[in-house]
Amino acid sequence: MANVIFENITKKFDDVTAVEDFSLEVQDKEFLVLLGPSGCGKTTTMRIVAGLEKPNSGKVLIDAKDVTDYAPKDRDVAMVFQSYALYPHMTVFQNIEYPLKIKNVPKEKRKDQVLETAKKVQLEGLLKRLPKQLSGGQQQRVALARVIIRNPKVFLMDEPLSNLDAKLRVEMRAKLKNLQNELGITTIYVTHDQVEAMTLADRIVVMNNARISQVSSPNEIYNNPSNLFVAGFVGSPPMNFIHGKIKNKNFINDFVNESNVNINDRNEVILGVRPEDIEVSHDGNIKGEVYSIELTGDSTYVAVELGEDLLIAKTKNEYKTSIGSPISFSMNRNKTYFFDSESENRIIE
Repeated sequence: MANVIFENITKKFDDVTAVEDFSLEVQDKEFLVLLGPSGCGKTTTMRIVAGLEKPNSGKVLIDAKDVTDYAPKDRDVAMVFQSYALYPHMTVFQNIEYPLKIKNVPKEKRKDQVLETAKKVQLEGLLKRLPKQLSGGQQQRVALARVIIRNPKVFLMDEPLSNLDAKLRVEMRAKLKNLQNELGITTIYVTHDQVEAMTLADRIVVMNNARISQVSSPNEIYNNPSNLFVAGFVGSPPMNFIHGKIKNKNFINDFVNESNVNINDRNEVILGVRPEDIEVSHDGNIKGEVYSIELTGDSTYVAVELGEDLLIAKTKNEYKTSIGSPISFSMNRNKTYFFDSESENRIIE
């Protein structure tokens, strides 16, 4: 197995900077997720590891060996693409076998390894089928088997679950995580889906505008975001933001007055609070009007207009209200965050 080190990687396409000064060490056997919106640089970063893109500056090291100028075939990495990239004219058996065939592994040995690998991803009964005869989840498992059989130092996965329906994505997340734990192979996984990132990752790298915004465990990313972007990107529904100012240790705007804020006076500051940390009640200190109601099964999300800000509160289904009705609520002060309006960095109380 292997660790992967990025040293000050920068990649440009003409005048567009896709990745800027990216430095990070991926630990041996770690499941690392690159998370961010489209165009943030996460797929380019993965392609640089694979050797499919060459950085303008910086180095990539795998097991302490500088592979920046190595061809993809010489890096001992294996990639699962979003489209699965299966050979349509080959059976499942032949697709899985192919990496061994081009390495001239003897036929009997190939057969044993294919059967062993197919068992790991529950494909034993499908080996004679063609890709077009498989479901999306089954095709995805064939793509996984084809990289597993290579026994690479590093797995690279580029949004491999994005073409699956919601139910299959849940099933495949569990299978992927269990498989990676079993094999112990260092994995770098790209996604824009925060649920995938939170459930799969040992650590998450949140990227935005070609740069790293924060690197930490899923729990730390969610509960201690380092800046406004991370706070707003991770969480569904996203964190609420209320614009105001700090005066005499109070956060103030036209609708909110939160006391005992251990921050010096500021004319512009942003308060953040997650929907689950807002309590709707008859005697809450914040008043507003119901803008919308969204039922999700076990919970109800109530959106409230506070001037130009829209606040979303998570309530239990027993809570009954209607659009346009007055509403009052309070915030859990232990779960509020403050961000500088200009730099957008977190202000620690």
